[in-house]
Amino acid sequence: MLTSTSPRRESPGRRRPPVRSFPNPEEVYRLLSVALAPPTAALVSLLRGDPDLPGNGPWSTGVSDDQLLHDLQAEHTRLFVNTFPRLSAPPFAAVYLTPEHPERLLLRIEERLGRLGLEPAGEFRERVDHLRLLLEAAGRAPTPMARVEFVGEFLAPWLPVYGQRLSEAAALPLYPGLIGAAIDLAVEDAKEFNI
Repeated sequence: MLTSTSPRRESPGRRRPPVRSFPNPEEVYRLLSVALAPPTAALVSLLRGDPDLPGNGPWSTGVSDDQLLHDLQAEHTRLFVNTFPRLSAPPFAAVYLTPEHPERLLLRIEERLGRLGLEPAGEFRERVDHLRLLLEAAGRAPTPMARVEFVGEFLAPWLPVYGQRLSEAAALPLYPGLIGAAIDLAVEDAKEFNI
């Protein structure tokens, strides 16, 4: 989770992106971040209420809410928390971008978060290169250009490889669907600003 160290404001010199297939990219990035959190009844409600959510579909309709929550918790734990001997698809940018020297990337991300007026918060801080935190930061960037620059540096370069690994490891389509949406959004952002 992130907290803001400064109020959100638009940069007067930046153009606003046109309406496109993701009408509010900031909200989509934040939704993806929340959906990748450990599953709760709120995620079950989201799936029940939004059949068009990426990765949602008939697989989630034929079971009770309790069973769906149990299945999602088991899948989340298997994919993101406890896979022996190692995670099949680690949700950490440094694994893909700087595997030999992860500390350098962690410092760059911390610096960028500071420049964006954001800082990691919460009782259980995640690594700053964790996918959830990076998606949340993209959704809370103060301007569209700041968002796109952040995504271009810290998400877009590794999301396709991560998405492939996750698709191979996942038993349910939800998490690969969510990552697919994040990849699509990052690609669209990059095209919009020619990054």
